[in-house]
Amino acid sequence: MRKNIFEIMQEKYNYAEEIKKLSRLLHESMIKYDQEEFTLEEFVDEYEFDNWKNSYHYIDCEELKQAIGINKIIAYISRGNSISIKQVLLFLEYILNIISLCEKSQPIFFRHAYFIKPYSRLKMNIEILLSNLNYEYKYFEKEQQVLLVEKDAAVFAVADIVEEELAFKVIEYNHYLLKGDLDKKRGILKVLADKVEGFKDNLDKGLSSDFGYLANNINIRHNNLEGKHKKEYLVTIDKEELEEWYDNTYQIMLLCILENNYRIELKNKIKEIKDKIN
Repeated sequence: MRKNIFEIMQEKYNYAEEIKKLSRLLHESMIKYDQEEFTLEEFVDEYEFDNWKNSYHYIDCEELKQAIGINKIIAYISRGNSISIKQVLLFLEYILNIISLCEKSQPIFFRHAYFIKPYSRLKMNIEILLSNLNYEYKYFEKEQQVLLVEKDAAVFAVADIVEEELAFKVIEYNHYLLKGDLDKKRGILKVLADKVEGFKDNLDKGLSSDFGYLANNINIRHNNLEGKHKKEYLVTIDKEELEEWYDNTYQIMLLCILENNYRIELKNKIKEIKDKIN
């Protein structure tokens, strides 16, 4: 069957070429302020970098890019090499954090500075690339940070109904850099388990029982590799299978939080509208 133009475009979407475009756009002036024009990074270096919580000991965007490997990615693709999805996501996350710093800057907020034409093109290309990757981003005010995660309706539904610190943990669990990092995943699951434990009596008995079993028996709440809580099966299980069970437990905890929200928030609202309709 003959393919339409959109299907052909989708097949020809080259991640390395798209990163090249974004890198090129980063060198164009995008903000006008006090009769001067700045690239996004120039603006951040001048007005925002020193006040950013995540600047740590770095002195400017260039040093940060060097440290986290952005410059290596740009050099690699400039020689005609392809790049991994992980590298694409790292580059995008860097740009989105720089964009966030600009958008939340006081000169922009008070409209003393404003974005100029290449900026809209940059944002559009980022959105297209994220759509192709099936990723989305979320900004955390307290952390002053943008994170990229795979699209998952349940994850964002939970993040919207819990406190911000916990929401950050919920989003962070799906972060691409945590794949294979069982220690960090275990830490997040323990925080979520402590949250669910506080309302597990509100849950369906089967769901509550499964949550309790997994939280206590797959090396999350207790050390199940040695000592009095040791489980022989976990000693021999391979890392990939254990991570799969961690991911399953994460999904169960999300369900627990959503069910609890239904019981304490939505159920009464549904009863109200039923009464009104009937």
